[in-house]
Amino acid sequence: MNMFQFYEMGGAVSSGRNNNHLIDNLVDNDYIHTIMVERVFRAIDRAEYMLQEYRCEAYKDQAWRHQHYHLSAPCIYSEALEGLRLRPGLSFLNLGSGTGYLSTMAGLILGSNGVNHGVEYHEDVIKYAYTKLEEFKKYSGAIDEFDFCEPQFMQGNCLALALTRRYDRIYVGASCPEQYDDFLKSFLKVGGIMIMPFRDSLMQVLRVSESSYHVCPLIPVTFAMLILPKTNNPEPQELLDIQPLSLQQMCRNKIRNILRENVNEDVPNIKFHRSKMFSHLKRYHKIHDKDMADFEYTSLVNRQSCDEDDKFPEAKKKKRCDDKTVRRRRRRDNSDSGDSSSSDMETNENAEEHLLRPTLNYFASPSFIFDWNINLSEHSDEEEVEEEEEEQQQSNEFRDVLCSDENSCNSCTDEGESEEDHPVRRMIESPYTPLMREKIDELPLPGMLKEFLNYNRV
Repeated sequence: MNMFQFYEMGGAVSSGRNNNHLIDNLVDNDYIHTIMVERVFRAIDRAEYMLQEYRCEAYKDQAWRHQHYHLSAPCIYSEALEGLRLRPGLSFLNLGSGTGYLSTMAGLILGSNGVNHGVEYHEDVIKYAYTKLEEFKKYSGAIDEFDFCEPQFMQGNCLALALTRRYDRIYVGASCPEQYDDFLKSFLKVGGIMIMPFRDSLMQVLRVSESSYHVCPLIPVTFAMLILPKTNNPEPQELLDIQPLSLQQMCRNKIRNILRENVNEDVPNIKFHRSKMFSHLKRYHKIHDKDMADFEYTSLVNRQSCDEDDKFPEAKKKKRCDDKTVRRRRRRDNSDSGDSSSSDMETNENAEEHLLRPTLNYFASPSFIFDWNINLSEHSDEEEVEEEEEEQQQSNEFRDVLCSDENSCNSCTDEGESEEDHPVRRMIESPYTPLMREKIDELPLPGMLKEFLNYNRV
């Protein structure tokens, strides 16, 4: 199996017992660098976007496809989300949006003031994506933890769109034909970033000016090709309009953001659903730029230029090993000295220069700011073992719900039974969920308004 086939199938990291364990592996293998990307990956269970009979394999680092439904391997999505450098308030276009998994994660970062559009060729996939979006809003506690920008999807051919607007960030979910390369790039704003598969690589494209781009390969991949238009001169399809939020939605978002800030003040050390949260905070998270809130695109342009024809899979693999070696050395030195902010740590000349931060202060939106001032010394090894045992128990309970027959995980539904007929859906709570519900119940408002504030969830 060559390197390109390896990335198409995934398998860059080992399989996980559950979603948290899968994300642990992505973090440990340096596919996830920043805390915000880690948070959104943990907030959305990958299994929820797969058909019932395939959910038992949701935590493998492999692509999934069934008819028109498709999910890329988690290692590819993590590279894409890191490369996009999303921030609150930006506009995002997902070309080939599929099940809506990536669009939903992007919506947790963009916030209610952002724009989150998706274009999908197959009508049945759009219906499926909207079904999953409604389930997410009804059953996921991530709604309580984040200020959410709901994705909007439209049916259309990505290669036959009218250039009615441009976006700050674009992700292309299938390989771009060479003759349409410039066409897709034209939808990107100056200073914007696009992640797209092109010539067997996942490329990061920065639009420097109206006529120039900076292109850098991230990892080697093999994607299916975007569906070509049926005619040579198709009628252009207009993109979705940017619809302003209704007054009720704006009020709900504002009130919930205030309540979320109150929760952060009342419970500053609120703990998230993650099995290695504290050990991850001990570790430095790589941030490519000095400040995401004041992101200067020139810093990306001024990096060492790289030819888009160069795939350098071996060099990329070696660099990951070098970076991991540097971080291990830093953690060991910090453990010996007891000072995680020591400035005289050993450095590696081959490692890319970057700023290291264990905090989330690069996000400007108040709803995304979180107090990470936790006394790590209070978290003992015994507590971490207890957390992993609790995590394993929750995973076993989840699989018991999904699989009525432990010896046959490939068929979680009876023959002829639709997914709608398959029963149990339960609320996946965030630590914010009971606190937000309590705050809403305390408001001097009629019950109907309280239900609206809580997205009509019981």
